[in-house]
Amino acid sequence: MGGKRVEDREVVGLKFNLLEVVARHGVDSRNHTLWLCNCECGNTTTAELITLRSGRKKSCGCLKVAHQQSGSIKHGAKKVGADPALRRTFDIWAGMRKRCNNPKDRAYKWYGARGVTMSKEWDSFEQFVIDMGVAPDGLTIERLDVYKGYSKDNCKWVPLNRQAGNKTTTLWVTYEGVRWCLKYLCGHLGLPYMRTYKRYVTRGWPLGRALGITE
Repeated sequence: MGGKRVEDREVVGLKFNLLEVVARHGVDSRNHTLWLCNCECGNTTTAELITLRSGRKKSCGCLKVAHQQSGSIKHGAKKVGADPALRRTFDIWAGMRKRCNNPKDRAYKWYGARGVTMSKEWDSFEQFVIDMGVAPDGLTIERLDVYKGYSKDNCKWVPLNRQAGNKTTTLWVTYEGVRWCLKYLCGHLGLPYMRTYKRYVTRGWPLGRALGITE
């Protein structure tokens, strides 16, 4: 096999899409060097360096599932099985898409109706995962500039409780299947915290009504 041997130190630690090279891992049937890679979804896989560099291999295979899931929304189909971390990422993406694009979604009034959009590139769940990675456990997506839409340049993963810390007085609620600190949820939705708190705690209103989402 011709060509200069690639040293481990030149490759280990490099990141290609969702894959990070961690070690040399033997050769394939054609005597081509294989590299062991960790995928962001938590699985491992092997690949030739040329397929990583060219982008022909972007993940352990989870992005193929992501592509299937992305297409299933258009046909109203249920999500196919996948790694739990990827399923959670899908749920975050799907929720973001609905509140920006679907007037029937209960959160649309705070997003799509206010001009909050999602970039066209993110119509593809696969591209969303390539841009943002798999959602880290305990984090959710947030816009850096609340006056702009969801895009690669305006989003980051943040802790659900980043403002609340671990105080025993923190008021936790469940909104769209996700556990939130009420104060942070109000900031996320652009709602006044004290008014919402009084409605929810003092008056005992249901959460949706306190947030102004339901009557």
